[in-house]
Amino acid sequence: MDLHRIRTALFVPVLEPRFFARAGERGADALILDLEDAIAPQRKAEARRALAPAVAALRATGLPLFARVNAEAELCEVDLVACVAAGVDAVMLPKVESPDTVQAARAALERHAQALGVAAPGALVALIETPRGVLRADAIAAADPGLRALGFGAEDYAAAMGRAPERELLLPAAARVAMCAAAEGLACWGLAASIAELDELESLAQAARLSRRLGFGGSPAVHPAQVPVLRRAFAPTDDELAHARGVLAAYAAAEADGSGALRLQGRMIDRPMVERARRLLA
Repeated sequence: MDLHRIRTALFVPVLEPRFFARAGERGADALILDLEDAIAPQRKAEARRALAPAVAALRATGLPLFARVNAEAELCEVDLVACVAAGVDAVMLPKVESPDTVQAARAALERHAQALGVAAPGALVALIETPRGVLRADAIAAADPGLRALGFGAEDYAAAMGRAPERELLLPAAARVAMCAAAEGLACWGLAASIAELDELESLAQAARLSRRLGFGGSPAVHPAQVPVLRRAFAPTDDELAHARGVLAAYAAAEADGSGALRLQGRMIDRPMVERARRLLA
């Protein structure tokens, strides 16, 4: 499962089976079953019990199934047991502030999987949602081979800063998370903006395009209406694809005739541009 290929991951309410039937038709690349913020404290145990039936019902979609667990240690531990028993494909760890959190989660998943005689979830996603997490994002990104992506949580980060989730506040933190993910070859999801405004789809599109320029590859969606907006915003444009093909064609021609200088549309083309074109087309 290549998390770099996921542009949108749709949150699906684990306690609302009526949403399961069409969850796979919304255009998302993955589905997230939430045990954290979407669940009231008094319903946490109920949500945990509902995880396995939800996974069984959603497996027919053919999409990767993620579960977001709780950050509090005592809740996280029992959530991880439920994730293993349910057979989710990946676990999202919220409010990560230390490499130890990622390593402890991986060890717990392996321990519970061995006890149950099943395979552990294949991937971890660390959500960076606090100032301390942002400052330690480089160490978190390198914490464990099972970590496949970082995510940036704008609302939680802004709350921790005691400010509204505005662009000026979010940009430096989001850029650092994207940079640290790229340094370790991880996928990176999220927005340098809030995703809570369900009716402001044009603002969402603008925020997604900005976040793509920062280095993000996709974003979770909290409502199905956000999915097509995010997919379009994080997809390469036709012009970008055409330029990438032109770069590779020019590079191949230059290699064939032994030319050292490479020029396309008035610009010098060097190896980093060729590699970027290859990655874009891949």
